[in-house]
Amino acid sequence: MFRVGAQSAGKIKVVRVIARLNIGGPAIHVTNLTAGLDPNRFESLLVTGTENPGEGSLLDAALARGIRPVVIPEIVGEASLKPRDVTALIALYRLMRTERPQIVHTHTAKAGFLGRLAARLAGVPIVVHTYHGHLLHGYYGPMKTRLLRRMERALARMTDRIIAVSEQVKADLVGYGVARPEKISVIPLGFDLEPFLNSAADRGAFQRELGLGNGARLVGIVGRVFPIKNHRLFLDAAAQVAGEEGHARFVVVGDGILRPEMEAHARRLGIADRVIFTGWRHDLPRIYPDLDVLVVSSRNEGTPVSAIEAMASGCPVVATRVGGLPDLIDDGKTGCLVPSENAPALAAAILRVLRDPDAAHRMGEAAQAQVRERFRVERLIGDLEGLYTELLEEKGMLAPMAVRPRSQALKRGFDLLLSSVGLLLSAPLWAIVAAAVKLQDGGPVFFPQERWGQHQRRFRVHKFRTMMPDAGTAGVSVQATEDDPRVTRVGWVLRATALDELPQLLNIWKGEMSFVGPRALPINERQGREKSADVPDEKIPGFQERLRVRPGLTGIAQIFAPRDVSRRRKFRYDLLYVRRQSFLLDLRLILLSFWITFRGAWERREGKF
Repeated sequence: MFRVGAQSAGKIKVVRVIARLNIGGPAIHVTNLTAGLDPNRFESLLVTGTENPGEGSLLDAALARGIRPVVIPEIVGEASLKPRDVTALIALYRLMRTERPQIVHTHTAKAGFLGRLAARLAGVPIVVHTYHGHLLHGYYGPMKTRLLRRMERALARMTDRIIAVSEQVKADLVGYGVARPEKISVIPLGFDLEPFLNSAADRGAFQRELGLGNGARLVGIVGRVFPIKNHRLFLDAAAQVAGEEGHARFVVVGDGILRPEMEAHARRLGIADRVIFTGWRHDLPRIYPDLDVLVVSSRNEGTPVSAIEAMASGCPVVATRVGGLPDLIDDGKTGCLVPSENAPALAAAILRVLRDPDAAHRMGEAAQAQVRERFRVERLIGDLEGLYTELLEEKGMLAPMAVRPRSQALKRGFDLLLSSVGLLLSAPLWAIVAAAVKLQDGGPVFFPQERWGQHQRRFRVHKFRTMMPDAGTAGVSVQATEDDPRVTRVGWVLRATALDELPQLLNIWKGEMSFVGPRALPINERQGREKSADVPDEKIPGFQERLRVRPGLTGIAQIFAPRDVSRRRKFRYDLLYVRRQSFLLDLRLILLSFWITFRGAWERREGKF
């Protein structure tokens, strides 16, 4: 009934359910996914409820991107069960029986409860839920929290895959017994960061709007004025900063049920004349460049969007060490982390940033470089398309894509021509590299490996040796890790520029490889950086499908996947290439690869360009 692929001309239908499109990370996330999934493969339907008072709405932003959400008013984002939830459940069930989606993907707690239950009742084959954070501590009293944990465990049993937005959120879910580690995938958020990366041109505009002089130091907090965000802690720290830094001013961007209470608290602290409450703003790329510090004072967080946006803008972030924030911020390098509920520690960190502009600038630059690639919306969409493909394959619902013979002939002709030219022109370079490798330690110049080829055929490659001669274990290849002592000095240069791969031009010329495709995996290679026990490549979902095409020197995974992510996640990038392959895509990936090689950026842990 739900089979797609060769037996059906229809697209893969995804129903995405979120409790409300209030201003915040989850609403931005689902909007990006609904609008961004490949329209040639996926048909997306967004279902939402209604916002709570004071939260603001991103419905207009969704409409502007061509999304027409189905609004079920009875879906309300509250951690309580009321008669309207039964009405919402029935409405969701009827919608899913009518739409017949292959995948239902829920976001946020109430939507996760109602959406997953309705999906199972309606017989939907694949159910996915994303934890953007969680309610398992920090929100409610002990009895309600225990009840919520038990409910989440029950819901996890009817979920095919759980997504956490950070490693810390995954660790929390495992720690509270919600699900086993292997059932939880970590997929970081993804956003259109270009307006923030290019926001320096707007510097000064927001401070002029506020009427602040050139010497003012502006400390801000952005988000819902809601208990979990702990604006009280921000204001308590602000009072201490104000007592030591006469030019400090404070801005609260956002709104919510606690705004009147926080305005009264500022008056009690005697800093009302130095704190500005702006309400919701839709010009955040104009605001972050004028903040000297952004503060995240939350009691609990998944991955706060305000911190990512500030970092993309080059604004230093001081945050509490909760939830996913330690995964986002490298303390002392890309921001500052302080204990939760500790106003003196928060104030001290803010003052350190304000009093050392040079260090703050370096911190902002490092933060911007970190988030530039890690939180790109294109990476998010690729990760989700890969995950959906993996789950469809596991259910036997995805038939192989037909490969166009003309396209394959063009690809092979291009490979043959370019590899022939490359072998001729690179001959002098072979001699130079070979001499450098030999002079390094007197060991062999080449390193042979058996690798998996198209349709699981085995073939042999030779690479210029980059590790010490005795680096390997008999019969097993262990992939290099960051600062790996086995890699020689010459080897680091070859790896950064990909010159160690130069001999594989022969494999391309012989037709065993292509310039573009999934990485040619060594047989019996261990990745060497998995948190759990290594799993053979053949056991990872997607292994068979990625071998339907020739392996390549470069590809989507090699270019866009962060260096140290798991093999399972890299396979999702490979499957994205298998399903989108075209000659024009190959040309684009080759050009990007030349640019990365020119910059010597292949060994970077995050973005390569």
